[in-house]
Amino acid sequence: MAVFRTLGTILAIAVLTLALSIEGWASGPCEDVPVQTDAGPVMHVVSWVATIPYTAVKGVVALTGGLVSIPVYIVSLKNERVTRAVWLPAVSGTYILTPAHLTGKQPIRFWPSCPDSDVTTASK
Repeated sequence: MAVFRTLGTILAIAVLTLALSIEGWASGPCEDVPVQTDAGPVMHVVSWVATIPYTAVKGVVALTGGLVSIPVYIVSLKNERVTRAVWLPAVSGTYILTPAHLTGKQPIRFWPSCPDSDVTTASK
């Protein structure tokens, strides 16, 4: 029975983290504007191959940031600004690499840092 309770707890935390993360994915502070590149089919294949490990690592960071933001929210006495300072940098950013990212025409934002975002205002 302890195994089912542990699995249920892990599943509940994962669902809550996903629910909290969806808003960050939809309205991240550093929205990338799509850039057209004249990349050939080889560069598209390379970008998809590079996306697989990159997204796996970025997903772990986002999940960890979502999980850490829950106790931060509780410890900070439900202070949303403090929670966003933890949550937004981990959840926002680039998830899929494109040829524009690999050629340097568009930045890869693993940890987004925008001067006008909620992340910087939350830490003031």
